[in-house]
Amino acid sequence: MEKTLVYFASGTEIKEAYKNLPYDKIYLVDYAFRFSKVKVIDKKITCLNMDCLEAVDYLKERNIKIDCFVCLNEGLFEGGGSYPINSDFFIGYVMPIMREEYIHVMNPLYYYNDEGYDVTMDLPYHMTDITEYSIIDHRIFSNDDLQIKNGRVYLMKRVFESYGSNYLNSKIRVTTFWDSIWNHYDYLDNLYIMEERMVFLKGNKCKYIHNDPDSMEAICDEICDKCKGKAKFVHRHKAYQSFFKDKLKISLINTDSLSYHIQRLPLISDLSNATNFTRLLSQCEDNKTIKLGFYLVAKWNIENIKKGIRYHKGEYPKEICLFHLNKRDFNFS
Repeated sequence: MEKTLVYFASGTEIKEAYKNLPYDKIYLVDYAFRFSKVKVIDKKITCLNMDCLEAVDYLKERNIKIDCFVCLNEGLFEGGGSYPINSDFFIGYVMPIMREEYIHVMNPLYYYNDEGYDVTMDLPYHMTDITEYSIIDHRIFSNDDLQIKNGRVYLMKRVFESYGSNYLNSKIRVTTFWDSIWNHYDYLDNLYIMEERMVFLKGNKCKYIHNDPDSMEAICDEICDKCKGKAKFVHRHKAYQSFFKDKLKISLINTDSLSYHIQRLPLISDLSNATNFTRLLSQCEDNKTIKLGFYLVAKWNIENIKKGIRYHKGEYPKEICLFHLNKRDFNFS
């Protein structure tokens, strides 16, 4: 079995030290490479000139499994990075091609404990810091002093857990999973992803944007007058929307009045509102949709969703799967 290392946002330097790493294949991913999409350097090293999301699909299509995931300085504060690669959403998207046990190399201090980046590493894995005795030295992946000082190596072991099924409605089975929705893509008929997970603040936090929903809706890639240009509100989901435009099973759920959604799919609005959730269930009835999957977080109004399921009169959907990546995000018992 070949062992594979993938370095996301690798930069364009191809170091001689990479050839000595204990992996059969190494993929360096960075859209700063100045050549065709794929360039094979030698039998071991391949460079992918593409966005990291696109690279994940490239690897999926070739049934390549990741034994070592590397991401240190990803260029969020400089270099044009448009979303955090160690974020819950991105790692969740990569999970279908992760080994059940793999190595994760990152700088946990890179994000300045900024919750806006959604980097928690509170994922369905047992996570053990093995920096001091790992067979891989994180320092070879960066020339930056901060990455060398703060980089860590973790052993990740997959945890499989669901919280059982319940029948709030005798015709609909509801199951909650501590898992990535992407691991169940082929099983589900439709996937809905909470759009809030696709928004973050880039640069210094702006308290006005962060705390004022009206500002969040009004200011899009514009300098905030209130903070005099010290912060900028960025729609991370623009990158996701562009990438996912042809993935017809997927829709974004708008929970913050930021109304982007996947092309050619009906817009599903705020599901913290029971009326809109009821409308979605009615659409399932019309389309005879059997299995729905939702990527949820704790602040959703779960009680309204329960109510929508409990009083739904139709024959469809037959099954609703609720996914969350952070331990015990919500209780659906």
